[in-house]
Amino acid sequence: MDEENKEKPAEEKSSKDEESTAVLSEEAPAKKRSLGLRLLICFVIFLFFTGLYLTTGILAVGGGVGWYYLDENFDHDFNRVSELAAGARVVDAHGNTIGRIGATDRKLITREDISPTFVDALLAAEDQRYFVHPGFDPMGTLRAAIANYRAETIKEGGSTLTQQLARDVFGLEGKHIERKLNEIAIAFWMEREYSKD
Repeated sequence: MDEENKEKPAEEKSSKDEESTAVLSEEAPAKKRSLGLRLLICFVIFLFFTGLYLTTGILAVGGGVGWYYLDENFDHDFNRVSELAAGARVVDAHGNTIGRIGATDRKLITREDISPTFVDALLAAEDQRYFVHPGFDPMGTLRAAIANYRAETIKEGGSTLTQQLARDVFGLEGKHIERKLNEIAIAFWMEREYSKD
């Protein structure tokens, strides 16, 4: 009797397999993707991974360059900001410098001593995102880079007020990329040392 019970499940199993095969054969045959569709899918995957690799590479290189310049400019003496000898430049009708006035009588003041209208006017003219950016304005820098590329010369600078201060305090001269990167790094650290006000 045990052998008969063992044979029945095996027979039932084979009949179930036959039924499932019959059901599969009755369904619509599996559609194959056309060659054009397969090529399109491969092309889209290729574009996706190429873009991913390029973006990763650009971010890695940019991060490395940024890290290098931030590290190089970390240990500046930011007390020099309050010692900056600045004055008004006097020019003639042709734009030639005649001299400077007020460099010796410079007086540091606080934000409360400045008219809010003057602050608004200064920010509107020089650095509209001053209270938002971390010392440098990525959008302003990108805008200036695109304008310079189109003009095929250095037409715009894209410097923030903090970058202009960093340039004046630390004597950063010239119009080249290394000076700009040092300026950005110093401005970044300067805004960690001082408040926006």
